[in-house]
Amino acid sequence: MEITKDVGKKSVTFFDFKGLMAPVFTCFNDDERKTINISYVDRYAKWLKSKNIDGVLVNSITGEGPSLGLLERKLNAECWWRAASENSLMMMLQIGGGALPDVLEMGCFAEELGIDSVCCLPEIFYKPRNTDQLIAYCKVVAKTCPSRPFFYYHIPRITNVNLNMVQFCNQAEECITNFYGLCYNSADLDMAQKCKTPQRIIIMGMSEYLGSCLMLGFETFITFVANIKPEVISDLLRAFKLKNLPLVQAKQNELMLLVATKTQNDELDVQIADIKNWFNERMLSEYQFSAGPTRGACLDEMNPPLPAKPN
Repeated sequence: MEITKDVGKKSVTFFDFKGLMAPVFTCFNDDERKTINISYVDRYAKWLKSKNIDGVLVNSITGEGPSLGLLERKLNAECWWRAASENSLMMMLQIGGGALPDVLEMGCFAEELGIDSVCCLPEIFYKPRNTDQLIAYCKVVAKTCPSRPFFYYHIPRITNVNLNMVQFCNQAEECITNFYGLCYNSADLDMAQKCKTPQRIIIMGMSEYLGSCLMLGFETFITFVANIKPEVISDLLRAFKLKNLPLVQAKQNELMLLVATKTQNDELDVQIADIKNWFNERMLSEYQFSAGPTRGACLDEMNPPLPAKPN
């Protein structure tokens, strides 16, 4: 039975998630069209759970959600929702980054399935120029999933939508009944701190500042490294809980070195290919499955031949 809270005339599922979330990779076949491959979703979810991951973000930027067609988005979401439920993982579904009718359809789909929460990118072609325009867009989208906790996906480095999030949150709480907070992926920690209130959840997404975010009182995190080296992040979180600040610093330095080593190119498509190849190397060597190639613009350049599966 779902726990709900009353917001005005609406009933919104209560959401109090704390912990570590992985923005999961979408699995593709290594064919000409890079068709979606759902056969490894269950195994992927079980592996994340075994590594103490608390939740998953599906169809995110790391998961190449904007490159998926509507039917693919639905298929991927449904398969992950089943796997997340079976493995006691919280699931957030990213529904934005597409044509408005598709975004609205994905909101309806999230509502229909009862997915734990949704987040949404801004309109990324006709970009909002001010918070009023962004509010108007999010309001329309959030209405399609009125009982689902709704988060705005703030990642200005990718979207080039860099508005005042304090102003946005204050306005959103006035007119979006299921608004819960932000998926926040920006180095501006001062603004993130100003956005944080007891009524909001700010999910922090910058691996490079995880230690600093802990010091500032944030409790919910999302990072692609959780897919590949979850042990490092778990060690960092454990060290902070034990108030072992030298170990927190050491683990943060280790995390920063990993990120810097594996994401040396500033181009988004190349970065995603690099981290997905890193993930594939570990999964193939230890667990005999792969998330396949990416759907980047320069497929052959970015997708080296996958290593052979061990005998």
